[in-house]
Amino acid sequence: MYYTIHIKPSGYNLIVKAGETVLYAALRQGYQFPHDCMAGDCSTCRGQLLEGQVEYDEPYLPGLNEDEREAGYALFCSAKPISDLVIHIDGVIGPAQLPTKKLTYKVNSCEKINKHIYKIILHPPAEDAIHYYAGQYIEILQRDTSPLPYSITNAPFNDDNHLELHIRHLPDHIETGELIKHIEMVQEIRIQGPFGSCILKQEPPYPIIFLAGGTGFAPHKALIEQALAENIQQTIYLYWGARTLQDLYLHEQALHWAKHVPNFHYIPVLSEATQNDHWTGRKGLAHEAVIADHANLSQFHIYASGPYEMVYAALHAFQKLDLKRAFFYSDMLDYNAS
Repeated sequence: MYYTIHIKPSGYNLIVKAGETVLYAALRQGYQFPHDCMAGDCSTCRGQLLEGQVEYDEPYLPGLNEDEREAGYALFCSAKPISDLVIHIDGVIGPAQLPTKKLTYKVNSCEKINKHIYKIILHPPAEDAIHYYAGQYIEILQRDTSPLPYSITNAPFNDDNHLELHIRHLPDHIETGELIKHIEMVQEIRIQGPFGSCILKQEPPYPIIFLAGGTGFAPHKALIEQALAENIQQTIYLYWGARTLQDLYLHEQALHWAKHVPNFHYIPVLSEATQNDHWTGRKGLAHEAVIADHANLSQFHIYASGPYEMVYAALHAFQKLDLKRAFFYSDMLDYNAS
């Protein structure tokens, strides 16, 4: 059994196995969590228990008197959840929180991979690089405009620390048009990052659903590359929704994964397939295909990336199928992706 611990004010969602303490689970999963003695003697790990219940192996803890316990405080080095919790403790830093940097990257290549999608390969300066986790994103810094967020499309398993971006440019999109021109002419861009908390979760060992709309496939590509490199045993589903077949701009790559990786399943879904597509696959909306295939989502990790409307519709619909909010991961709730 697993419990979900929502940590305020940071907003992190920690997964704790039955029988382990909050602190032990946090440290095991790479969190920086306030602590010192780890034995209930001090109060460094003390915080408020806002919702839920915990139990202790010892009836008395030197670091927590009865008045504090009755007031709703807990020592998280010793507290073992017996339900989902909401807690408040300052100073918690999540495993995805890497130092952010501002650097100028060289443009190694800029190529169109379909009518509207550009694949950009960036190389870092010789003396430094942005270090990141698969699933995170960077921001492109342009003069006189707001930063433009783009997901990093490759997992960080490369010798030259290059970054791959997928940039969608439509004729009436002025910002991306100017960005592409700048990239092609100047051959370098200023970026900052990393940002985002949608890193690969392997606990609980639930199956994983990647739900992508259009270029929302970009962060999923990096996460899938990491999952395959680490040979994770969880079943992986990729639901990729688009209007037409050409909008599935790396369709052959996804088919290759599905053919060669036993635990990987690819479900492309088209909403406006044309006669030229000769499409015999799934039609409609990608999140509705998930619903049709899975009657209960209580034991899944779900990553969603794409248009806001798709992400919010998916979250709302999936929660009706018993998906816990803590197991729904999307940086789309934090930024307006390209």
